[in-house]
Formats: sequence, structure tokens, C-alpha cells
Amino acid sequence: MFWKKRTIQHPQLGRLSFSRDRWLSESLATCDGEVLISIDGDASAPSPIGLAAAWDTLANSDGVVSAAKTFVLSHAAAQKFIGGQDILVLDGFTFRSVRGSFEVDFALSRWPDAMISVVFQDGLPNDVLLAD
Repeated sequence: MFWKKRTIQHPQLGRLSFSRDRWLSESLATCDGEVLISIDGDASAPSPIGLAAAWDTLANSDGVVSAAKTFVLSHAAAQKFIGGQDILVLDGFTFRSVRGSFEVDFALSRWPDAMISVVFQDGLPNDVLLAD
């Protein structure tokens, strides 16, 4: 039997669909291009903290994305990982159920499978996660 994914319509974030332990958006327009967002939650609803953070962050995405890029460019391990693979491309945001905790996710223009996530805590970038 096939199960239909639970979806809700958020007034600012549009349609969100539940998958495992998070709510996923459809493509959203920001000043930095189209992005996807992920919000922690359970099958009943997205985390209220994550929803509020998503709306606040997307309203000021240019400042957050700029801070994330600056942090990546100053991070030695990230620079080694990037290794000339060209430009950081904004991929999306991940919002946690813990107040002030979210991630800005990037791919690389010549290495689309690469993932660089900048972890923010209390509004400031504090770590970089690297994966391919």
C-alpha cells in the first residue's frame, strides 16, 4: 500500500511535506535564488521554533548567506575541501527545534554532489560540516 505524505500549507513558506523526522519545502524564492528548506518536527506539525526561525531567516537571507560564505572562506578545512571547485551555490537551509540553531547549505558549481553546511548557533556561524 502507498501512503500519501502529510502536507500542510504555511502562509509564508508554502507547501511543506513531512518525511521521517522533518518537514520539507517546495522550492522557495530568496534574494540569493531558489532554495529548499528543512524544518525539524514530527508527523503532527513542524517545530514551532523551527518555523519561526525559517520565516525570520528567509526574511533576512542575504545577511545570513553572506555571513555563512565569509565563514566558509575563512575555514581552512573548507578551503581544502573546496580545492578550486569554483563557486559556492546556495542550496538551502535546515532549521532545528532548538532556538537559534540552523544550517545554511551550499553545493559547489563544479561539484554538485559536494555539501558544505554552515552551522549557526544564536545567530552566528560556529562550525562547517563537509560531505560529498
